Amino acid sequence: MAEAREITIAISSANLTETTQTDGRHRRHMATTILGLSRGWQMRNPLAIRGREFRAVLKGEDPRINDPFSLEPGSVFADGLRPIDAPEDFPLDWQQWFQRITAVNAMVVATIDDEKISKAEGNAMADQWARSHHELALYMRDSRTPKEHVRANALARLISDMSEEITSAATDAGLDQGQLTAWLESRLERDLVHMPYLGRHFEVIHQRLSNADDRWEANDLTDINYLACAAGYAHIVVGEKKISEYLQRIAPRVSGGAFICRKLPDAVEYLQS
Repeated sequence: MAEAREITIAISSANLTETTQTDGRHRRHMATTILGLSRGWQMRNPLAIRGREFRAVLKGEDPRINDPFSLEPGSVFADGLRPIDAPEDFPLDWQQWFQRITAVNAMVVATIDDEKISKAEGNAMADQWARSHHELALYMRDSRTPKEHVRANALARLISDMSEEITSAATDAGLDQGQLTAWLESRLERDLVHMPYLGRHFEVIHQRLSNADDRWEANDLTDINYLACAAGYAHIVVGEKKISEYLQRIAPRVSGGAFICRKLPDAVEYLQS
């Protein structure tokens, strides 16, 4: 279907990260398959998308961004890419093509490189993130925390994890400290319903904190962020079993979103129907 251009399969930075954990022929085959099927389409990095959702809602605008999938070079990365200077004597359209071709070639070469890239620092951070959430879930279960307090704690975790994006968005929107505090205390949870990515992120975190028997793992950080983001903006998402189940479970609490399935044959059947 992708080769026939009946559907578009966008890549994400999570896909690129996964290719760096192997090497040699297998890595080159996997990377070129991913890049080839995408035809250059990228899902914008969740860090960039959630910053834009926050900024929009704090300005009183529709938080749904209009270009979550893009052909723009480097949109797969959180901070994009610094444009490469093209020769000054090139016409403007040639300069743009030069920048695009350079960015694409650089990403391809880096992705198919034979050398593995260490994720030790990132893995340690993800382990700590998962451990802290699991410990909180256990504490609330053992303390018999009321349901409304579990939800409040989930919201507090969201605010803590995304404090930089929230502060930056508030500054861009012209809010002072008092206005930001008032929004966090009285409106954030209501506004999350209308935020395609962050609304799903919050609801999944809440559901998981409510179930202390579900052990948190480091890779949950990637699954929750990337699949919640994709589920908010794509037409269809095929994902890992656990996170797909949670995304299906929270569907009544969020607006719109993708058709969620756990297996590729289910996706094909849905598309054909």
